[in-house]
Amino acid sequence: MGELTALGWAYLAAGAAAMAGAAAAAGRSLVGFVRSPLAVALTYFGFAFLIVPGLNLLFGVSFWQSSYRPDSVERALWLSLGFAGLVAAGYRCTAPLRAEAPANPRPVGEPGWTIAAFALAFLGFAGLGLLARSVLEAGGLANYLLLRNTLAAGEGPSLILIALWQAIPALILAEVLARRAASVPVGRWRLAFFAALAVAVAVGLFQGSRTKALFPLLAAGMVWVALQPGELPRRFKLALLGSVGALALVGGVLGIARESVAAGRAVRSEAFAGPRLVTEAFREYENLWYLLDHEARLKPLGGSTFLAGFVFWVPRSIWPDKPLGGGPEIVNFIWPWGYEPGRKDNRSSITPGLMAEGFMNFGAPGVLLAGGFYGLLLGLLARVWARTRSACLAGLAVCLSLRGAEFLGMEFFGGLFNLLAVALPFLVAWAAEARLGGSPVPEGEGA
Repeated sequence: MGELTALGWAYLAAGAAAMAGAAAAAGRSLVGFVRSPLAVALTYFGFAFLIVPGLNLLFGVSFWQSSYRPDSVERALWLSLGFAGLVAAGYRCTAPLRAEAPANPRPVGEPGWTIAAFALAFLGFAGLGLLARSVLEAGGLANYLLLRNTLAAGEGPSLILIALWQAIPALILAEVLARRAASVPVGRWRLAFFAALAVAVAVGLFQGSRTKALFPLLAAGMVWVALQPGELPRRFKLALLGSVGALALVGGVLGIARESVAAGRAVRSEAFAGPRLVTEAFREYENLWYLLDHEARLKPLGGSTFLAGFVFWVPRSIWPDKPLGGGPEIVNFIWPWGYEPGRKDNRSSITPGLMAEGFMNFGAPGVLLAGGFYGLLLGLLARVWARTRSACLAGLAVCLSLRGAEFLGMEFFGGLFNLLAVALPFLVAWAAEARLGGSPVPEGEGA
């Protein structure tokens, strides 16, 4: 057995341990799982950063170069284990002893809900106008998929209007479930939920992003599970697990198809064969391998990519030397001068993942520090579960938990932006409820 094959089995064993830790954090309950930010994060981390690289080592699949030195792969494994351990430790420092959401949170009610819904519909459809304009300016969908990162440069906060669709379906579903639990009429909001979900998935596809297309489906499913009053029957659990597996396969298909369309070539059937179909959507782990394999030429960035996440709203025309995010920086590390602000022939940005971004900025200590700080934030999110009595805040906790797990595979810049975009619809509803007050839904409204 070769060194890389042995490391592949070690990664798989570590992934199984992470999954066992997630099950323990969830209390071995599906409802408990979606109510536990730590369980969601460990599941994603165990699969994307331990199981997937283990499979790819065994099958000889790699993306940025043909192979890696065994010592680089082994160091990455130890850093990954240290990262996961500090995530769990940080979580325990800030999480409550019992992080369970109320079984029947209250709906927003009228008039706050109606006002919030109309405000979000206005903002969301304004975002669709921005997306249509970008596709037209690119000269068609194929060109847009190729140039989408360049077209988005400089638009900054306006992109939030498009990103609102990722969370709007989950917000509507949380309100519908809360109204049903409170025995008040639901009206046409069930139909509005399915319409919003269809729009949200379509928006993600037209943006060329499998993440944005699949997130509304996952978020809505997790909200439905989290707001159930008791544990789900076994058949529902099996159906949900099968759905998640199917979404993972769809993610791989969309990734291969997007690259083919953007490159202007036909999608070949053989591209969908083998383990790469399963692992295509999860390649961020390899960024850390690449950094370790080429550590001699790495110049630590000293936190500049993290600063970029907080100053994304400042136009580069005002601050020409504004720091680049982790995506462009790792592109330039792998392909020197592959990305430069304002250039038309930039390579597509790569999402580095939180571990790789920590390493780019501060070396190995940056990986461990990122894990501890990330765990502290997950614990604070768990406190929302323990204290909320509002349906919109319970839904917000679910979406932040899901987006927070995804944060592990994103760049800090894009991750903060997506957290804000997901939180905004729920915060609008919560503010409307707090300002206008929730009242019972009128009895005359149709059920």
